[in-house]
Amino acid sequence: HILVDASRSMLYGDGDSNKLEYAKLLAATLAYVIIHQRDSASLGIFDAGWRFRLPASSQPGQMQTILQALESNQPQEKTGIGPLLHQLAQQARRRGLVFLISDCFEEVGSLLDGLRHLRFQGHEVTVFHVLHPDELGFPFEGMTKFDGLEEKQHVLTRPHLIRPAYLRALRTYLDELRLGCEANRCDYQLLDTSRPLGGV
Repeated sequence: HILVDASRSMLYGDGDSNKLEYAKLLAATLAYVIIHQRDSASLGIFDAGWRFRLPASSQPGQMQTILQALESNQPQEKTGIGPLLHQLAQQARRRGLVFLISDCFEEVGSLLDGLRHLRFQGHEVTVFHVLHPDELGFPFEGMTKFDGLEEKQHVLTRPHLIRPAYLRALRTYLDELRLGCEANRCDYQLLDTSRPLGGV
């Protein structure tokens, strides 16, 4: 089960560093490997709800359908991962692999509850946490206006004044998510979109 976050926050970044394009490429690569070894792959594209769901198949045409779905998707809403993971856990009766590809901008407790449910059902889960280098390092200088992608918010500030607090909050959030994944025996991979996908 390949799950791709297509919420508006995934639009951040230009060119190859765009989080959504990075996630799409990773999803397509995983699907190719899975189908090439004659296993079945399913695709779920989501934001606050399911935008597209494709049942699992190992047929050759499955790859083309997955590529078309990834290419045609346009983000619209904010993220709502937790409830969707509960739905998947209830519906996917056969144990399998679940690959979640997202920037995970959601309340961590809700996300971890969904992951815990999948693990309880016997699924092996990998979280690919996709972030842009700007989000990881906050390299902005001078007076900067920040526009919300998922909510209509605007903040005008001097980044050097808030950088220490931002980086502390980021570390706390990343540690909570990583440790929560480890506690639930989920694999966790933090991905920086400036790095080549080959290593991933």
